[in-house]
Amino acid sequence: SSLRRVEAGQFSVDQAVTLSQVQQMADAGRMEELLLPVDSLFQAYPHCTASASQEKKIRCGNQVKTGLAGGDYRVYTESGEFLMLGRVEDGIMKTVKSFFEVYTGMSEIKRAIALGFFDGVHIGHGALLERTKERAAQIGAMPSVLSFDVHPDNLVFGRETPLINSAIGREDIIRRIYGIDNVVFLHFNQRLMRMPWQDFADNIIQELNIGWIVVGHDFCFGYKGEGTAQRLQEYCEARGIGCDIIQPVMLDGRVVSSTYIRQLIAEGDMEQARRYLGHPHCLANIVRSGYHLGTRMGTPTINMYFPDGVLVPKYGVYVTKVILEDGSSYVAATNVGLRPTTGDNERANVESHILDYSGNLYDRQARVEFYSYIRPERKFEDFDALSRQIKADAETSRNYFLQS
Repeated sequence: SSLRRVEAGQFSVDQAVTLSQVQQMADAGRMEELLLPVDSLFQAYPHCTASASQEKKIRCGNQVKTGLAGGDYRVYTESGEFLMLGRVEDGIMKTVKSFFEVYTGMSEIKRAIALGFFDGVHIGHGALLERTKERAAQIGAMPSVLSFDVHPDNLVFGRETPLINSAIGREDIIRRIYGIDNVVFLHFNQRLMRMPWQDFADNIIQELNIGWIVVGHDFCFGYKGEGTAQRLQEYCEARGIGCDIIQPVMLDGRVVSSTYIRQLIAEGDMEQARRYLGHPHCLANIVRSGYHLGTRMGTPTINMYFPDGVLVPKYGVYVTKVILEDGSSYVAATNVGLRPTTGDNERANVESHILDYSGNLYDRQARVEFYSYIRPERKFEDFDALSRQIKADAETSRNYFLQS
């Protein structure tokens, strides 16, 4: 006797056709009858629907916020078109495999665009963004930002750069603080890294219909970083496109840079970081369910995590504010660390006790803004002592804002 395979995955031998049958169907112009919908390959995954605004972001290569639990999903448009296989991690959905045409309306709108990575979106970046808005108004264009989803140094130098914000965090700050809604991300991969700088400039100018470009003095791009800000300016001038190079922004005799701000955050110096950022350092993410110990102790808390690849501040307790989805803001005391009293965490947790608030925030979006360092994280002898300290930290936070 011999074994005969009759199934492969979700397909059975009963569905098979011979090559001659395929040829006959092709000759009759009926090939579409043999083709299965592409989403049938992913029936094992749950499905979800992207809103119109989410769909546009996805087609432009951006990640989107979602309240879905972590995992892979079949993503459809509101009209039922299959968009992609998406993956949700920490409240952010990104594309695993796309099955859509890239949004073709990108070249229909004239743009004045800022180029850069914009980690932290600090006051130096702010100078680029403000100039971009000025140039957009001057030439009748849309102010826009073009950035990358992962830091180029990860590929160029083979080392991971801890980031101040995730891609979606940068997009949120650019929209919220600087009022630029059109933020486009490119996936930085080997192809982009090896692309000649002239080809990169040609591609973005054509695809995004750019009328003016704004870059920082140290901006470089293309193969081996051969495209410099000066070369880009000369290149643009030869094509009748405006190009501004923004000089370094200084504070306390120091160039404002993401590198220095990362150092401040790692040291827990949120007040100094806020001066260089021009806004509080923040974490925007989904509220996760915890062990409800805070509720039992009379000091309810919300739990969040920093996304993978994002710098975790110095462990300890901070004066913070928590901003909810409806824009309401509450004073809070936030612990960043491993919660040594409970001893149950391997991943750094961000746990906030919100003052003067009651309600269920699980699986909702929230933003924690860091203002000042209160004390180091430490282990308490029992939960009563921990509860008393949380209440004391909460009063420290309240007094901080009363005095400022």
